[in-house]
Amino acid sequence: MNIPEFVVIHDLIKSTYQHPVVHYVFEEEELPDIPKDNLILIDLDSTATLISHIDSYSPYFQVTDCVLEQTKVDEQFEESSGLMNLTVEGVSIPKSDTAGIYPLIQSLDQLKDTLFKFNTRNDMVKKSVIPSMEALSNEVMSISSIKTSTSTSN
Repeated sequence: MNIPEFVVIHDLIKSTYQHPVVHYVFEEEELPDIPKDNLILIDLDSTATLISHIDSYSPYFQVTDCVLEQTKVDEQFEESSGLMNLTVEGVSIPKSDTAGIYPLIQSLDQLKDTLFKFNTRNDMVKKSVIPSMEALSNEVMSISSIKTSTSTSN
């Protein structure tokens, strides 16, 4: 099993990359005591080659995409080896109370820039929220069909 050795978080709003502190938790191990507002939980399948589930518990950062890829490192070594990389992409909001305060728009270029940023952020939020809403909708429909089938059988 090849677990990710290099993990990076890409904040699409700030256009920054961060290298987080990573805690590997294997089956039947307890999750370390980590503040929830700093926690992104990523489940890998049993072969550690596919991402099976992603949860961001942070109110300040929501995941929009995860990329798991293997980089070949064979120039320095006799044997061909690889490094597993995990890139977590997402959107953030400021942690301060000034999150809703923006400078006044004073030119047409500034207005165009603001509208472009708004559309970009809106698209990122859709990538983050819509899959969750679709999963919730499917779950509600599944529960609804169970209730309907049990009520008609009585």
